[in-house]
Amino acid sequence: MSKSFVRSWGTVKQLLIATLLLLSGALFLSWNREYVNFQWNVENSKTRSDALLRHVRNTCTTMRFPNKMTNRAINHMVYDDERKVIYCFIPKVASTSWKRVFVLLTRHPKQNVSTMTRHAVHGTLPFLSSDKNKEEKLRTYKKFMVVRHPFERVLSAYRDKLEDWEPADSAFPRMVKGRIGKYRMSAFFGRNWSTVKQLLGAILLLLSAALLVSWSMECETSVVEAEDAKTRSDALEQHVKEVCKTMRFPDTGASQALDHMHYDDVRKVIYCFIPKVASTSWKKMWLKMTQPRRNVSAMRRGAIHISLPLLILDKDKEKKLKTYKKFMVVRHPFERVLSAYRDKLEYWARHNHLFHLMVGKELNKYRNNPNKKEGDNITFTKYIRFISQPGRGTPEQRNEHWLPMHEICHPCAIQYDFIGKYENLKEDSEYLMKWLGVTDLMDTFPAATRPFHASRYDPKYFGQLSHEEIMAFHAKYLPDFLLFDYGFM
Repeated sequence: MSKSFVRSWGTVKQLLIATLLLLSGALFLSWNREYVNFQWNVENSKTRSDALLRHVRNTCTTMRFPNKMTNRAINHMVYDDERKVIYCFIPKVASTSWKRVFVLLTRHPKQNVSTMTRHAVHGTLPFLSSDKNKEEKLRTYKKFMVVRHPFERVLSAYRDKLEDWEPADSAFPRMVKGRIGKYRMSAFFGRNWSTVKQLLGAILLLLSAALLVSWSMECETSVVEAEDAKTRSDALEQHVKEVCKTMRFPDTGASQALDHMHYDDVRKVIYCFIPKVASTSWKKMWLKMTQPRRNVSAMRRGAIHISLPLLILDKDKEKKLKTYKKFMVVRHPFERVLSAYRDKLEYWARHNHLFHLMVGKELNKYRNNPNKKEGDNITFTKYIRFISQPGRGTPEQRNEHWLPMHEICHPCAIQYDFIGKYENLKEDSEYLMKWLGVTDLMDTFPAATRPFHASRYDPKYFGQLSHEEIMAFHAKYLPDFLLFDYGFM
């Protein structure tokens, strides 16, 4: 790896730039929607703070963030014994202004604080870390903090501290100049491949955090609240376009979706199927629609999958892809991969023998005991680790049953006429059947052959995951969350 990266520096730079753009886009998307989320659409500061505190507690619990106090937090706390209050200051979040207020409150009420230098202000206040009763004060005093959009904060730090690299500047650039020099692109990647991996992993986790900030609200988005299937689909299609543009997702790769597309020349329509999103039910419907004389109900699942024409094998595939109407159906990423686990891997059953032969060798590394065969099932946590590995992954990790949905149907490269959601399966299916002109089949939409409800809130599965596993999953499937407007688990 390290040798290939040294030889292919141009590729490394492109990868980093693309990843950083993805991070910036995620942050931009999270905070620049046309509507205002419920936390900020309130009347006063106290109400906003209460809503944000509830949101923080819920996120800490759901995402398994560590609940241990760190020295870093105590080192950023100043206190006032008279008012019994603690302020946790965050640099570049009006911290100097707040420290000036604390100076007036605590030590120098008659002093002209406005004439004090920043360094004098920082050195005047009592820090909780130096107090002998810090644990008691931390437990009993009231506490507050002020936060800021992450990208705006680090941009402010760059502009204030590092943008103009002049010798006459403060000591700060000189203090960090040597260390920052190590991170110049060419020198950094040649010597520190392990650090590169950590950096890329950290960036991916930050991308997940951007997602969590945006989608962890208790309210539903405007797309889900739409009244009917067509309105929902139109809103989602517009959302997909905006995300593709904002996040710089590539608009190439349409040809890669052809092996997951069925077509009907009579109705001039294409269906991009995604495994574990009612695809078998839709294929049964497709057979009834295109081959009405076949007894579909008596067919095995495997026979159904091979009975429909794939667009990739058609000689006029490019023309049909351009001119036919197209639709796809998506599902919450976690519920989809949970459904794949329960259907394919939870029990080492005989009906999945062929599937296990195809992916079992790789998955066996993640099993509790590689020496056992049937009966020693793959745990859900190891499955999540397996599918959440960063990078392109092995063929087994890219199996279609858990491959991210955007990598199957490529919605940034192909403009779909309808995008349905599994969560609205009944309403969306009825609309699509009217759209296809097969209303006589509306009451016969097939149920799953092995139906079960895969819920992201199921503690039996979600409760097994650690904070690191949850974050890694969100990092891997972030494009699906963003593109199809889904909230986190």
